[in-house]
Amino acid sequence: MTRKPKKTGVLKFRIDAETYAALKRHCTQTGQSMSVVMRDILERELAKAAVEGHETVSPPAPTNTRHIRFEQ
Repeated sequence: MTRKPKKTGVLKFRIDAETYAALKRHCTQTGQSMSVVMRDILERELAKAAVEGHETVSPPAPTNTRHIRFEQ
């Protein structure tokens, strides 16, 4: 049996109320946790960026904090 790598980091960010409500609805409809959904989204976007030839490095600080704000 092959296991996924152990999770080693914590990512905190803020999203607007409408996006949060949509995420909660999606999780309820699919039966997945928010953590699983967000990990899947991040993995998919990083893979897409790699295929497109973009370097997968730390994202720059966002300019519009209405959508997502990364914290460390």
